[in-house]
Amino acid sequence: MTNNSEARGFTLIELVVVIVILGILAVTAAPKFLNLQHEARKATLAGMKGAMASAAAQVYAVSALNGLDKSPSGAVSMNGRSIEVVYGYPLNQYRRVWSELLVGEFGEVPYQEPSDYEWMWHNPNPTKDGLYIMPRNFSNKSQRCYVMYKPPVSSATQTYTLEMDDSGC
Repeated sequence: MTNNSEARGFTLIELVVVIVILGILAVTAAPKFLNLQHEARKATLAGMKGAMASAAAQVYAVSALNGLDKSPSGAVSMNGRSIEVVYGYPLNQYRRVWSELLVGEFGEVPYQEPSDYEWMWHNPNPTKDGLYIMPRNFSNKSQRCYVMYKPPVSSATQTYTLEMDDSGC
């Protein structure tokens, strides 16, 4: 009698080779997927910068129409809300100004937990420092993932400062 049964399945060597190949692929692909998170945070931050620039331009347009573009202080009405301005641009205060201009869940550094909010804001010294907006889980400008806004300091400069640092995102 002859045994005609055919061997089916993988040998142990084939299984080990497949596992090693999958391990090598995973190690080479992991940095690419981890870098996608970094790129997503950078893109989100760039979106916030764009939203802030757009809001500042809209406020300036209304300010110019009302003759406040050369004034060191004033307020304009937008959508039934008062927006404080400095030389036509929004004041760098979140509670009094930017909370009316930006959409999202914002927490204040250091008083609220950064993981509970979509965005965090920090305005340590409004007369000296800018307004810092940071994405979730970032709560310090030294983490280098923020957008910073400062209004103009005089009518001669006639422009605001809007900087983005995404090197730590």
